[in-house]
Amino acid sequence: MDSLVDKLPAHPFYPLDIIFEGYVPNTWGLIGILVVFGAACLAVMFSTFTLVRAFSPSMRKSDQACVNWFVVCEFALLACRLYYCLV
Repeated sequence: MDSLVDKLPAHPFYPLDIIFEGYVPNTWGLIGILVVFGAACLAVMFSTFTLVRAFSPSMRKSDQACVNWFVVCEFALLACRLYYCLV
């Protein structure tokens, strides 16, 4: 009798009988990916905050928050683009 693992497709894409050369399933869990992404975003936010305070100490807090938000969004966009370009 075949086990359930033997009946599962080799990939999660449809149609299931297509063979993708070089397909490697994800080995990271959702929590691990979120922790790494969150830590990277916090590092970018802290670095941005430190640089903004060093170069423009008179900037309002709301403007600092806008600069931080812009930089974090650009970081996330760049990370996604680099991932899909390099992998």
